[in-house]
Amino acid sequence: MYSRDKMKELLDERDKLSSLDEFKIEEVWKKILSLLQSKEDLDKFTDYMDNEMTYDEFGTLTEFVDDINTEYATKHFVEALKKLFAKYPNWLSKDLETDIVESFEEELNRQEKEATEE
Repeated sequence: MYSRDKMKELLDERDKLSSLDEFKIEEVWKKILSLLQSKEDLDKFTDYMDNEMTYDEFGTLTEFVDDINTEYATKHFVEALKKLFAKYPNWLSKDLETDIVESFEEELNRQEKEATEE
């Protein structure tokens, strides 16, 4: 279940770790991802992304964003992600940004298609 305070704590914890401490980094990523286990969780996190996410926190997000379950993606999440990529353009290559956004958009399109077929 998502908790803004816990997310901030984990993003800060990751920011303080050495990039060589892969084991601890992976532990933090798992904890972060455990907070994003539903559309509701991701929607609350998206509000945080939209309104509060700092440059350093976004850098941490870019490390694990492709591990977020695309099934939980919403248009709001994708738009917030695009906005952060534009606001902080130096974290990832344009190709990688495009790949990440496209994977979420493809899932949204699949979900919309399924919904219209029902």
